[in-house]
Amino acid sequence: MASEEPSAVRLLFADAEENRREVVWDAHTESVSANSKAFPVGANADALPYMASSPLWADENSKVVLEAKSDAADTVESEESAGSFPVLLRNKKTGVIYKKNLRVGDANGDFTGFAATADVALVTTRFTRLGSYTVPAGFQLTLDPTRKVHLYLGDDT
Repeated sequence: MASEEPSAVRLLFADAEENRREVVWDAHTESVSANSKAFPVGANADALPYMASSPLWADENSKVVLEAKSDAADTVESEESAGSFPVLLRNKKTGVIYKKNLRVGDANGDFTGFAATADVALVTTRFTRLGSYTVPAGFQLTLDPTRKVHLYLGDDT
């Protein structure tokens, strides 16, 4: 039976090599999981927070990096985790803005490195990289504060 791994989590905007990094969102799974791997419904969904706003836009080919720091040293597994981070993609040529959810999990996950049954050991002393999403060529990306964020980090051991 899978269980949630309580953790501090954050999103960073980084250049393609992940040398320059800027934290754009941080939270704890207590506030964004609703104790549910699936996106909750009803009152539990209402309790989820809206994504924070950010004045920053990640440019094409840069990355959105997902990191976590566990409350107790343990392993999180992509196949036992799920979530979505609402973002906006802006076409650099036309200016048209598209809504997208960056998904966490093994089946349809958008974060390279945290998919296909990936196991990542977390510690309590520092943030550990779970994965990253590369902004497509011709686009810029920012956080979407009009929609709710959900993240459940799980482990089946």
